[in-house]
Amino acid sequence: MATRPERRRSQRLDVRITAKDRALIDRAVTASGTSLTDFVVTNLTMAARRVLAHRSEFTLGLDASTPGRRSTGVQPATCPD
Repeated sequence: MATRPERRRSQRLDVRITAKDRALIDRAVTASGTSLTDFVVTNLTMAARRVLAHRSEFTLGLDASTPGRRSTGVQPATCPD
C-alpha cells in the first residue's frame, strides 16, 4: 500500500471567522473524518489551485485558430503541487 509522504508544516495561518462559519466548518470536519488542520489545508489549497487555474486559462477565438495565423508562443501555465 502506497503511503503519502509526510510534509512538515511549519507555517501558521490565523483567520477570524464568525461562530456560524466555525460551526459549519466543525460539522464538515467531523463528517470528513479528518483533523481541522488537514481539512483546512486540503480545501484551501484546492481553492487556491482552482483560482490560479482560472486566471491562467484563456479561449482562442475562431480567427486565432485559422491555419496560417501566427502563434503567440505563450505556453499554458501549470499549477504547482
